[in-house]
Amino acid sequence: MNSHDKQYLKLIADQFREPINSIVGFSDVLKSASLKKQQRQSINSINQSGHYLKVVLDDFLYFSGESDIAPVFSKTEFKLRQVVQSAVEQLEPKIHHKNLFNRVTVDKTIAERFMGDAIRLQEVIVLLISNALANTSSGSIDVNVNNLKTNKSYCSLQVMIKSTSQSLSDEEIQCFNNGQRESNYNMVGRLLKMMGSQLIIENLSEGGVVACFDIELEMTRKRHYDFFAEPDGGDTTVDFDPSQCQILIVEDDLINQAMIKSLLEKQNYKLSYAANGLEALLKIDEENFDLILMDLSMPDMDGYEASQKIRQIETISDVEKPIPIVALTGAIEDSRQKCLDAGMNDYLSKPVRLEELLKVVKKWLIES
Repeated sequence: MNSHDKQYLKLIADQFREPINSIVGFSDVLKSASLKKQQRQSINSINQSGHYLKVVLDDFLYFSGESDIAPVFSKTEFKLRQVVQSAVEQLEPKIHHKNLFNRVTVDKTIAERFMGDAIRLQEVIVLLISNALANTSSGSIDVNVNNLKTNKSYCSLQVMIKSTSQSLSDEEIQCFNNGQRESNYNMVGRLLKMMGSQLIIENLSEGGVVACFDIELEMTRKRHYDFFAEPDGGDTTVDFDPSQCQILIVEDDLINQAMIKSLLEKQNYKLSYAANGLEALLKIDEENFDLILMDLSMPDMDGYEASQKIRQIETISDVEKPIPIVALTGAIEDSRQKCLDAGMNDYLSKPVRLEELLKVVKKWLIES
């Protein structure tokens, strides 16, 4: 890939991030509204899809060599059957268009809830089904999840995607299993390696191809956090009055401004706005703020320069308690260390989940 292609890819990736951020943010807002069951299910699906798109975009850029930010695997509670079903549902229109038969079987002895990275597990299954779909013109694509071993805390599972696609040569199988050929298999293999697993591709004796992997997941009976559940506002044990806190939101995108406003106004925070770093400096000169939420990519003066100037002003003025600054960004090249070097206190990557935003906001307001 030449430098022009890389620059174009980065531009497209950054263009995707802003609408994804809005989809996740506004769906988080709607999830806390009074909705009918069907409406709530639709909003949950939109929210999950937004998070899925963000993770897939990050992984694609990393594995294509356009980002040095390695995937970070989360550990949240999720329902295995819902993850598998969501993966299949993403590709159902294409499966039906090719008139392929599709079966999804999850061993009944497998537990309901697990701890792990639900989005990455879903991503792996989607990629494997996509690859089978591209190479299957007739017949079926089946997804099977089998229980290999279960103890008190963990369950070892085997996920298999069987298709009636044309059998592969021994050379092709070796290339795919060793990650020597660019395909969905290559990305899946690298993801699974990071998850402590391995992709195995084999021809079936009855014809067709199977792609499978084993994975060990931690079972949970006590509900910590459900990937498919409603977000909450985090710790409420500290006596805290949001209505007494003034927050400056520095963001040039009006949609993102409205999204962050919707998330925080319901908590009764007092909010002010600036469209870039220059406006932020003027606002700080006119008002006292308890926290700044700082976008990084803005015209006239970006978040890095604005944060540096704020810290310089505070040093000259001998301010006793500097204003906490939390970076909000969706740009792939931005790093937490770069933000800290510019004088910021914390970093949230877009799209930001409601509970993540509230937790970080509350943390720095209490500490300041």
